[in-house]
Amino acid sequence: ELRRALPDAPPLVATVLPVHPEGVALFFALCALTGTAVVTLAEDPTAWRSDPALPVDAAIVLPPMLRALAAAAESRGYRAITLSAAPPAPAFDPGYEPLSFGGVVAFTSGSTGLPKPVYRATPSLIDAARVTVQALGMREGDGIIGALPFSNTHGLGSVMATAIVIRGHVGLMDRFDHRTVLSLFASGEYRYFPCTPLMAELLGRCALSGPPPRAPEICR
Repeated sequence: ELRRALPDAPPLVATVLPVHPEGVALFFALCALTGTAVVTLAEDPTAWRSDPALPVDAAIVLPPMLRALAAAAESRGYRAITLSAAPPAPAFDPGYEPLSFGGVVAFTSGSTGLPKPVYRATPSLIDAARVTVQALGMREGDGIIGALPFSNTHGLGSVMATAIVIRGHVGLMDRFDHRTVLSLFASGEYRYFPCTPLMAELLGRCALSGPPPRAPEICR
């Protein structure tokens, strides 16, 4: 659907990515636009600023749940592209490489001060994930527990890049929540849990209503 809307991949496209499965799907769809730089905007249109500024006729791609922002985009001179609510499920392509773009600017977790922007080339993300998979003995199809957003190196690198390498399934939270993590532990469907120091501290301090569930086999 995105390729039909943008048959000639533009050099620049803007988007608004909600912390939601629709945002995840749109993120990977935009990554498939070879040669296109993607600028992520806030969900509040009054904060739509970038340096340098977006061209007036730039395309802003919106997921279905944010279709209400189309009017704000068009009132500012942009071209709004709103994706449909129920696109057909594509056939699985074993040769598809989901992270085929050049690189991304992501932020560190902030464990040692304020989060810091870092440029990561895509091959670097994938290579690091492969090393992790080999070092920890993960298997193809293993389940991974993780949290959005993709703006930090945890969500994109530790979780999604690793899942891509092993073609695993992800228990993906829109934000870290200890109750959800414990329920995913209890399901027994996940073998790997990468976490930041803050996540580990919150899990270690949270109140339990019963005995703690068994943690996944591999925690890092």
